[in-house]
Amino acid sequence: MVWGAIYRNQKSHLVIWDTPSWGRINGTTYIDHIIQPNLHPWWQSLHSTGQTNSGHIYFQQDNAPTHRSRLIQAAMQELGLTNYLLPLPASSPDMSPIEGIWCLLKRRIMQLRPRPTTTPELHQAIFQQWADISSEDIENLTSSMPIRITALLEAHGGHTRF
Repeated sequence: MVWGAIYRNQKSHLVIWDTPSWGRINGTTYIDHIIQPNLHPWWQSLHSTGQTNSGHIYFQQDNAPTHRSRLIQAAMQELGLTNYLLPLPASSPDMSPIEGIWCLLKRRIMQLRPRPTTTPELHQAIFQQWADISSEDIENLTSSMPIRITALLEAHGGHTRF
């Protein structure tokens, strides 16, 4: 599992889940290795540096069982993030700009020559390609959301070109 976040034209640092050290992803490990050390501090830094336009940064999470767990919901509540969670239907990657970033990241890694052949090489490539994603790449995806929402509404929740 790879975790990262975007906001407007910015990105968080990237985390690759360390299964040998952290174990399986569950509510407790997700809080300990993603929410508390990564998501919450990044959210706070955006607020404290005045980088939010409206003062609000909303989070979209997919419908992974871990994200829906009571433990995660309680942790988000404790950190003051519950009011900033947007529900995301299970099969709507077109409504999440980060999905476009993951596609871009994957495409760039697939174009590498030579391709990574070991886990450490793959991790290094993922980190490097994440670092190379520009603020313009992110802005293009986040600014496309009004068009995506309009298309989804016109399709009555059905398939869109995104």
